[in-house]
Amino acid sequence: MTSEKASGLSSSTAILLGSGIIALGLYFGLRSSKSDVPPMLPPAAGPAVDRAPLAPAKPAPFVDKAKVAKDAAAALDRHKKALTETCVAPALAKKPDPPTVKYLFNITFDAAGRPIARGVVEDRATSRPEVLTCISDNFPVIQVPPPGQSVLVDVPLELP
Repeated sequence: MTSEKASGLSSSTAILLGSGIIALGLYFGLRSSKSDVPPMLPPAAGPAVDRAPLAPAKPAPFVDKAKVAKDAAAALDRHKKALTETCVAPALAKKPDPPTVKYLFNITFDAAGRPIARGVVEDRATSRPEVLTCISDNFPVIQVPPPGQSVLVDVPLELP
């Protein structure tokens, strides 16, 4: 019985060596080639141009965040009864504890006072995921008097 010794490399070793040879060929081949693209030169100094001085930027108008937050809370309070009837009452009928839910809405208003973004933080002690889902689906469109620039305010809401 004759035993033959396997003469050859494993596939992974052959792939590794081949990749190394290709990489070296590319490195040395590209290293010695000359570029057809001329080097970038700084622009030549031309005649001086008189420019009018730029007007200073106007400072952003002052926004009273407390007033915007108060206006947003008042606008949200007008919808409190409807949100309670639509979202909280059915949840309380199924499970009475906890009796209240607390949320903190982060609302961004644009310069015209329209909401452009909203987030919500739910109080863990009074958490009711089904109520939060319902409120998110039925959240009223609220508007505040134009603040003059975009502003982010936190508006607390406790139901019922």
